[in-house]
Amino acid sequence: MGQSVRRDLILHPQCTCPAVTAITVDVNWATDSVMLTYVVSGDIAALRIPPPGDATRTDRLWQATCAELFVQSSGVDGYREYNFAPSGQWAAYMFGGYREGMTDARQSVLPTITAATSPDTLTLTVTVSMTDDPRPCRIGLSAVIEDRSGTRTYWALAHPAGAPDFHHPSTFDLLLQGCPHS
Repeated sequence: MGQSVRRDLILHPQCTCPAVTAITVDVNWATDSVMLTYVVSGDIAALRIPPPGDATRTDRLWQATCAELFVQSSGVDGYREYNFAPSGQWAAYMFGGYREGMTDARQSVLPTITAATSPDTLTLTVTVSMTDDPRPCRIGLSAVIEDRSGTRTYWALAHPAGAPDFHHPSTFDLLLQGCPHS
């Protein structure tokens, strides 16, 4: 059973990003994988976008332009975080609870990442195998956008009060069909 949905990411209220007018994410969920298409609209030349490189597992991708996916199963505190850079680099982590017990997540099938730019869009398409995850039911989608001056802005489905925090449970705002939700 599959599910397709388009969602808009919201700029964190403490950020300004004149170069970006919108970020949308198309989510196409199948039983064992998810395909995400992040489309950043605006003045793409004003952004700092990592150049294409090797599709390697790399830490600290959030320090530059990247897209993120958080998945959580119903009734558990733990969750998985994925980071995807336009360069093709990626990361996957497991957390036992809110920002607790971070470990590298096993990923038996590596994600595929493609990036394309035009003057007014950056499109990042990612396919991630979910065979290593228990049945995810809640999703958080987010992006970090860095401009040419080095300023980072934070985009997500929802934002808790205070500083940007993609790990906060309130940001896991997309519920998958057919799952029990707690």
